[in-house]
Amino acid sequence: MADAAAAGGAATSEGPTRFIGGIDGLRAFAVLSVLFYHLEASWIPGGFVGVDVFFVISGFVVAHSVYDSGKTSFTDYFTWFYRRRLSRIMPALFAYVLVLALVGMLLLPSSPATKLIDMTGVSAIVGASNLLLLWKSNGYFVAASEFNTFTHTWSLAVEEQYYLLFPFLSYFLIVRRQALPSARMVTLGLTWALCLGSLVAAWHFTAVWQDFAFYMLPTRFWELGLGLLLRCQLDGWSGRKGLPVSASLVSPASGLALLALIASFWLVPGRGFPFPGALLPCLATAALIVSVWLFPGSIADRLLSTAPLRFVGKISYSLYLWHWGVIVMMRWTTGLESLPLKLAALAAMFALAIGSYYWIEQPLRHSRPVRSASMLRFFGAFAAIGALVGAVTVSMALLRPVAGLSATNDRLVWDPYSLPEAAAADCSVSRQETGLQGGKEIVFTPQCGRGDLPQVFITGDSHGGAYERMAFELAAKARTPVRILSRGGCPLLDGAYLAPRPDCDAFRNAVLASVRSNARANDVLLVSALYTPRYRDEWGVPAAPPGPGVPTTIGQGAARAIAALAPFNRLGLRIVLEAPKPTLPTALFRCADAWTRINPYCDRKTDVLAAEQMLRRSKTLEMLTMAVAATPGAEIWDPFPVLCPGTTCRGYKDGKPLYFDTDHLTGYANTLLLPSFVKTIQSGSPASSRAAQDINPGKIN
Repeated sequence: MADAAAAGGAATSEGPTRFIGGIDGLRAFAVLSVLFYHLEASWIPGGFVGVDVFFVISGFVVAHSVYDSGKTSFTDYFTWFYRRRLSRIMPALFAYVLVLALVGMLLLPSSPATKLIDMTGVSAIVGASNLLLLWKSNGYFVAASEFNTFTHTWSLAVEEQYYLLFPFLSYFLIVRRQALPSARMVTLGLTWALCLGSLVAAWHFTAVWQDFAFYMLPTRFWELGLGLLLRCQLDGWSGRKGLPVSASLVSPASGLALLALIASFWLVPGRGFPFPGALLPCLATAALIVSVWLFPGSIADRLLSTAPLRFVGKISYSLYLWHWGVIVMMRWTTGLESLPLKLAALAAMFALAIGSYYWIEQPLRHSRPVRSASMLRFFGAFAAIGALVGAVTVSMALLRPVAGLSATNDRLVWDPYSLPEAAAADCSVSRQETGLQGGKEIVFTPQCGRGDLPQVFITGDSHGGAYERMAFELAAKARTPVRILSRGGCPLLDGAYLAPRPDCDAFRNAVLASVRSNARANDVLLVSALYTPRYRDEWGVPAAPPGPGVPTTIGQGAARAIAALAPFNRLGLRIVLEAPKPTLPTALFRCADAWTRINPYCDRKTDVLAAEQMLRRSKTLEMLTMAVAATPGAEIWDPFPVLCPGTTCRGYKDGKPLYFDTDHLTGYANTLLLPSFVKTIQSGSPASSRAAQDINPGKIN
């Protein structure tokens, strides 16, 4: 990506290190396709293949750039190579990370999404953002990645990981090709084997794990390797000798290759990508490189060598870096729906890219002090600067709740996982968290517990986990242990709108094992989940309709719920089923500030008629009611009257948010619901009643 920018200049000089202007134009095609795809995917549906074009160009240009190294010692060559790469890539990347980290700290809301953004920024500095994105996100093509200002650095990470192999291959293929011909032949065969193996890996993982195929070097090496092998092959075609095509056919063939490349921007499917989707653009790019390299004046060379394209190609690295930051920040704030906003974004991208190219890229690449510094001083300085950029990025992430401007930084109001200090009259509480079959188990233990009060177990999907504030306050005020057992997407009961989740069975068995080991008779089990269908998610993607396997009748859903509750019922627990809560059409954290409320996403507001919500939850509520009727000692706790007390369900109460996104409760809502929950369980054993008496609703609110 960055190193594709090394090519450019006059096409008239000869020799192994001559530069070809048409390659700049090819880079322009690559970056513009990516830019317009990100700006509006419907304009150029396959524009993301511009990254594959960059990979082939980079493989070619980086190989080309080491022909004039003049190094014979591998150590000298190794340090010389990395010195050039660091000077080329890192200054603009450091500047981008710092600026976007600062802007993000000031303007972005505190949320799990922004935590991932901060982590991605730090990992980009060390060339590992593709690893983090594979681990933490759900894939490049999902909406959440479109709100991460550092998602696009995955391609830089792939290149940087490629550079770990490149010096060893290129030393024998290029630098010592004449002195060590046998070693060159062995390395050439190894490179071909690596490329073919990578192509097979791309084919395999595209089918079984597309995220891995998209993000990782093993499935992308063949694209970079294609450029490397092509540059090595040009040695055999010097002066056009041995070229396997007639010169008279080159011009029309190059035109066809350019048309094939352009067609790939519209024809490549997302599902069959990178294999076989990347084959056409990569092969077309290779053909165009041969054309502009060996046949100046061909149709493709004349088109790609035009001044505007060459200029865009020269600034393509900075343009690639900054275009994404502009797009993502506008998605968080103004939105990008209208044509004027898209044009404004385009102008901002080019302004930032031009500034980055002339004020950061070029001055530091050609700085005399940088070029004359000793190797030790050079690498030491880059390591120190990288560490400083990383430390500043982490610091800005940590400072967001203090220095950020978003209302969501009031964590005690917004964050259900932020725990307040217990009041002086309450009991101090310890918190202990452990893993639980892909989920987590959190135990709140009061330090002044009485031992005669029932414990409370809260289990469910992420909505059960979002009762952490309520659990903490219950432990502190009622002086009884509270245990949360939750895993995102894994409710204990499937609900009337949810398909069965066999992949959650291990977690559900672990919940039962934990409860069996720690519960006593008359302890309370609260079962929570997202039961009311969403309108859309926090990124604006409409909620998917119920999938196959959803109960065709309420009775079938109730039967499954009764079976799931039976083991807990046999333990003598008091089972409390949470009734479906309201959901909102808009994620409140995305619309909490003046600069985000102007976003078209926020136009749907935060209020919904209570009658509409009652209808949306009616099927699951009936199912839960049937399950309770068939389960001795079970009851329903309904948060609906507290969250929606009138004819309209509102996102805010007394100026404070009830929801963080479209359906997860805030810390404020946790505190608001605690008296209602205690009132439900106080009708049980005398011990439960004593626990309830310790909680003063006035203090809670």
